[in-house]
Amino acid sequence: MFNIPVCHIISERKVSTDAISFLLLSDRTTGVPKLPPRTHNDDLYSVRESARICGLDEPEPEVWIDLSALLLA
Repeated sequence: MFNIPVCHIISERKVSTDAISFLLLSDRTTGVPKLPPRTHNDDLYSVRESARICGLDEPEPEVWIDLSALLLA
């Protein structure tokens, strides 16, 4: 479906870490669908905390995040 090499740069555009990275579909407890935005900072925080909790204390831990589901959305 996507014929993009792993290391291919798609865009040189600079993106703010406060920019929205994706919208999360949530109905919470009210049953009313909501789309709370997630920022790049949210994603970075999740990766850093996951690395800390898992004991990845290398200076630059390698963490792989599967974002393929977002490409198909």
